Amino acid sequence: MSSQSIGNIYNKLASSWDKKRGGRKCNSNVFNGTTTKEPLYHVASILERVFCDVHARNGIVDELVRVDPLHTMTCSSSHGVWIYDMRASDAAPKTQQDEKHLKAFVTAFIRKNFSAETQQYLLDHISISMCFFAWFFTTPNYFYATKEMRQTTRRGIEKIWTETLLRKKPKMMPQTSAKMPKSCGEMHQITMLVKMQHEKSALQTKIQQLINSEHPSHSIDWSEERVVHSTVSECFNMAGKCYIDGKKSKKLITLYNEYQKIADKITRAEAGIARAEKQQQFVSKNVSHTEEPIAEPPKKPVTEPEDEIPENWEDIAVEPEDEVPEEWEDIIV
Repeated sequence: MSSQSIGNIYNKLASSWDKKRGGRKCNSNVFNGTTTKEPLYHVASILERVFCDVHARNGIVDELVRVDPLHTMTCSSSHGVWIYDMRASDAAPKTQQDEKHLKAFVTAFIRKNFSAETQQYLLDHISISMCFFAWFFTTPNYFYATKEMRQTTRRGIEKIWTETLLRKKPKMMPQTSAKMPKSCGEMHQITMLVKMQHEKSALQTKIQQLINSEHPSHSIDWSEERVVHSTVSECFNMAGKCYIDGKKSKKLITLYNEYQKIADKITRAEAGIARAEKQQQFVSKNVSHTEEPIAEPPKKPVTEPEDEIPENWEDIAVEPEDEVPEEWEDIIV
């Protein structure tokens, strides 16, 4: 399937999902009540439910990185993850290589999170699965990967939507410290992590003190992020037991947004350190093999390098038996 054809398919499927959604968010049961005979909406229903469950348990960005940490990238200036480059006009893959990357990644995600029977159904309709994966995470104000909020004049307090999937691969910053010993770089990462943890602790103290200035007996359990979010949200609910209004309410929003940002940075930093340690182990293992007669492992011959999928994706890529029917419009309700 060419990138042009997947682009056309994406636009038509996305249009159907947009129409079905209306102005609702992903927690509004948009695709409930579907059957296997209507794959356009049934695939969406299956994937959406798991996306939301995974995000509630572990955070969707971290989970997406875990699917393939070597071929995904995060960016310190955003809350998203890069998997493939998108076209300028929509979320469809930009090139055939990007299409293969998306297909392999979605296949890996399906195999990791679903039973064998459900896996087969989703892989039989892999093009729909790929398109919904892209649509779900890039449709504005549908799925919220963070809990950041802002105060507006017209609508009061509202959530801030950010793209979960980055549209293009983040540019690597110049390595000014490339000549430093690797251990120094690792020490710097750890030092920055400790500094961010201190900032997080200071923000926790400020938030707790602000709430206690109005409700002295109210405390926050910082060990569980969902509990923290629920507790802070009560402060903005006029019917809540710890409602705070006026300037203190605005100050609390500012502090909590800063807390969310530093907490996300810490999560990404910890994941980055873990990935660096894995890669270092991988490099060390390869270096230990240099004493053998064969200096490099044999490479698989490639006739068309531009279409090659990274090595660890070859095991997970599948050729779908049934992608999208030629008369695919018949499945749209």
